[in-house]
Amino acid sequence: MRGHPPEHYKQVAEVYDEALDVGDPPTQAVAETFAVPYTTAARWIRRARQLGHLPPPLPGLPRGNRPPPEDG
Repeated sequence: MRGHPPEHYKQVAEVYDEALDVGDPPTQAVAETFAVPYTTAARWIRRARQLGHLPPPLPGLPRGNRPPPEDG
């Protein structure tokens, strides 16, 4: 079987969301967590979006769908 099971992309989405929550670059976080190249992480994130685990990115927001966290 080629590719990863759907659960894999749920995990990718969780890592992505956690990175956004703490203000880390989400694609880099996915790459580091899974020990894969940045381009592979970006492809996995795109697939997670296609599967509905992440919302589509909004134009003008480089961090996906959320602005960076405010310093508090």
